[in-house]
Amino acid sequence: MNKTILSVLAVALTMVGCATTPKVSEAREIHFTKIGTWAMDLEILSIQGVRHGDDVEFTVKYRSGIERQFSFFDPPDGAALKYTSSGIVAGEGKLAYSIAAVDVQLMNEATMGFGFKGDDRNFLSLNMYDIRRLTK
Repeated sequence: MNKTILSVLAVALTMVGCATTPKVSEAREIHFTKIGTWAMDLEILSIQGVRHGDDVEFTVKYRSGIERQFSFFDPPDGAALKYTSSGIVAGEGKLAYSIAAVDVQLMNEATMGFGFKGDDRNFLSLNMYDIRRLTK
């Protein structure tokens, strides 16, 4: 083989390698708005998202006076996507979870819920523009 053919093959193989490399994005802040009443002992410090290949990983930093359940869903009832966890512990903490990017793309709206026992129902509406930027 001559040098030209070898050079073309090397470039082609490099391009194929780049095309199949999983997407990894920088962590992005996700803006949110509280919905309705909110528990005095619960504070959401930040929500970030990052793309890891086919998944979007969300990280929620919080302060909570009590243990709480957690959910991430499309309102009103999670028809396209619903993720739940009992991962909120008392004190300052961080909850991380991953959702397939294709599932996140099905969402028109995104809500996070914290609590669910008695009157302890705390909800956030997430900025979909911030989330959609992670799925591209």
